[in-house]
Amino acid sequence: MGTGINTVYPAKHKDLAQRIVESRGALVSQFWPDAPPTNYSFPMRNAVMSGMGVGTVVIEASKTSGAKMQARLALEHGKRLFLVDTLVMA
Repeated sequence: MGTGINTVYPAKHKDLAQRIVESRGALVSQFWPDAPPTNYSFPMRNAVMSGMGVGTVVIEASKTSGAKMQARLALEHGKRLFLVDTLVMA
């Protein structure tokens, strides 16, 4: 998470976070439990998630998106990168 474990951002994802916990999944954060979202926390999150994952799936990315950063980090970490063409999925 790009926030603390007690802060779901954006707030509309609170139900998703709750379903993850209820299904015995994990919410992962490197920040203090009540840490708010910041400009620097999301790039830090991307680096951690890239390192933890087997690979990264990018479905859509704007020119300035964190998804592009995540893709670059995955390659730097020697992880697999999957680029999905959304036109094929439609």
